[in-house]
Amino acid sequence: MKTHSILIGLCAGLLLPLVAFGQGHGHGHGADGHDEAKAKTGELRVYLADSSKAPASLDGMTAMVIVEPEGGKRRVLRLKLVSPKGTKKTGLGHDGEVRKAGPYYVELVVKEAEADHGGGHGEHGHDGGDATPYFAAKLALSGYTCGMKGHPVLSKAGKCPKCSMKLKVTDLKFSAVVVLRKKGKTINAKGFKHPSQAPKDFADGLAQIAKHIKTIQGLIDSNQLLKVHPAASKISQISKLLPPMAPKGKEGAVEATCKAIRALFSEIDEAGDNKRKKEAQAALDKYSAKLKELKAYAR
Repeated sequence: MKTHSILIGLCAGLLLPLVAFGQGHGHGHGADGHDEAKAKTGELRVYLADSSKAPASLDGMTAMVIVEPEGGKRRVLRLKLVSPKGTKKTGLGHDGEVRKAGPYYVELVVKEAEADHGGGHGEHGHDGGDATPYFAAKLALSGYTCGMKGHPVLSKAGKCPKCSMKLKVTDLKFSAVVVLRKKGKTINAKGFKHPSQAPKDFADGLAQIAKHIKTIQGLIDSNQLLKVHPAASKISQISKLLPPMAPKGKEGAVEATCKAIRALFSEIDEAGDNKRKKEAQAALDKYSAKLKELKAYAR
């Protein structure tokens, strides 16, 4: 494998420094003596696949995440290489967002800590027996805030240092750059978000799919076929979330249509990778037809 390093940008705002991530916050106590809700911790994982979507070798790489807290100081966390024990390896498909980066695919996953092992790095292969190596760092998925604009988000319960209001747990959005290094070469993979923009309901999911179809159409029209992957990947992710949101009695039909949508991913992805405009357009037309099916279920 060619020497490289990969720079991954996540496009949302971080509200809490990651230096203390994964330390496990204890229950705080308010003035009334009752326990506060506990902030969630989790793990950020980076998987790397080659152009055939098979697991790429991470040998010789080092990784870190540079965090830019909103209104705070830059923080740096070093990522650890994790090699889970399992019976299989899959390059992609770990429920994260996927981006194409040169000859590679990069998948970024944010996992909430499991109660039985406190969000550890999963060396025992608890992810369904998957043995795919990945880079990981512990992080906080929520923090404590009074909710007032411009007031800080803290890692412990208590009172706001600005207004003295009681702090409540809030889920965090964050921005970060993950840097994978191997002898100094760089490939950029941008556009990841946490939390990912999951649909609020069935109608919102259809609107998001329509938006991504429009994005892909623009890329095809402008001959930017190599860039269709992120939008197509998002359509697949949304399709996984739609069936439980479907109108009553339509869940099975929606599930079948969403499965067909996900089956189109490899078709449009391959057409884009090989710059085959007519095939990409044909695949996109199939996406549009499936979207019409989903809209019909909403009536």
